[in-house]
Amino acid sequence: MCYCVPGELCVYCKKFCLYHSEPNEKEEHLQTCEKKEKYLENLNNSQEIECRICFELVLSKPEADERKFGILSECDHPFCLSCIRNWRSSAPTLVRRFRSNRNVKTCPMCRKLSYHVIPSTIWYFTMEEKQEIIDNYNTSCK
Repeated sequence: MCYCVPGELCVYCKKFCLYHSEPNEKEEHLQTCEKKEKYLENLNNSQEIECRICFELVLSKPEADERKFGILSECDHPFCLSCIRNWRSSAPTLVRRFRSNRNVKTCPMCRKLSYHVIPSTIWYFTMEEKQEIIDNYNTSCK
């Protein structure tokens, strides 16, 4: 190893920034770069996801604020955030027997109950990714 180079090469960002003397920082850097790489991969894969209401590619919408997914926690159907919010605001609400004071909506495709819509700039491709999107949203709402 050349001692003129400040650190090892990161396989994700291609920078010489990984130091043997700081293993915790090295691991944190690799995890951060891996998350960025995974996000970019999912963003690229999300380009082809079509809204099940308007049948347009969600990330190809003309307005920037329309280029978001509306994720329902109980099902896996893709929707534009604006489409699913419009549908839910015009759809009749269901009142559950056990929670009579709470309005509940369903997915327009499978009719599974869904209490809220989670906005996201990317679509998920695994259940772990979906749960991470939901957790991040819930954390940001606190």
